[in-house]
Amino acid sequence: MAEESQTNALHFLDYWRVVRDRKEVILAVALLTIVTGTAYTLMMPKKFTATTQLEVREDAMDVDPSGALLVKTDSGEIANITFGDCFLN
Repeated sequence: MAEESQTNALHFLDYWRVVRDRKEVILAVALLTIVTGTAYTLMMPKKFTATTQLEVREDAMDVDPSGALLVKTDSGEIANITFGDCFLN
């Protein structure tokens, strides 16, 4: 049991030694990834917009007690929309 613990500790120390010896490479790759991701994100076009239109009527119950939204579609059907379904293209 003691030999296994010592072997595991040696493995950890070996890994730590490799990480310590290669810290410049690890930091360079991390920095390059962050800079590239930031530059790519800033150069992407802004294309996400949203508009909405609500019709509020006193005589209709538009909200289900479970928290879902009941919506009448163009074809006349009633659709049950939850908050997770609100991400539209």
